Formats: sequence, structure tokens, C-alpha cells
Amino acid sequence: MTGRALFSLVVDYDGGTYISQVRAGTEREALYAWCEKCADDYDVPAEVRPIAASLLENLDEDTHEPVALQGLTAAWCASTLLDDKLALINVIQTAGYSRNSAGT
Repeated sequence: MTGRALFSLVVDYDGGTYISQVRAGTEREALYAWCEKCADDYDVPAEVRPIAASLLENLDEDTHEPVALQGLTAAWCASTLLDDKLALINVIQTAGYSRNSAGT
């Protein structure tokens, strides 16, 4: 893919809020990229890694697909359960496509 947008991900889980950014072609690709980044990046808080693993495991199910947020532009939400607690993952396209994007 030649064009990749910058996406900000805001994760709310168990009283904590975690924010990071990735580059991807679509909101779904942004979720995958974020999950992979969390798995490989030890600078990511330990609380976030299991959320990313749970989401990645369940992304193929329709219930875990990012859903467009009504009334907003370029904003989606996905969720997963971890230890019977809800994790909300908001995905916001924060910058347009760039032909020369260097990746995550």
C-alpha cells in the first residue's frame, strides 16, 4: 500500500487510559498494527499488552470489528473483554495519507 494515514488509539481499561499512534491504510489495519506494536514494544505499559493480545485473537470475529462512531468523521471504536473487564479501543484517523510514510 502506498498511502498510510496516522491513527491515534485511545485505550480505556480498568481505570487507565493509554494513548499511542500507528500508521496504517485503514482503521482495521491500524488495530492490527497497534496489536503487533504492543506485542513487540516493551516500552508499552504492561497493562496494555494483554489487551492487545486479546483483541488480536478476536479481531476476525465480527463483534470485534471497529465500528464507525455516529456523528463523527474518521473515528471508530472496538472492544474486547479481559478478565471480565471491558477494554474500549478508540481509533481516530489523525492525519491524512502520505505517500512517503515511514511506518509505525
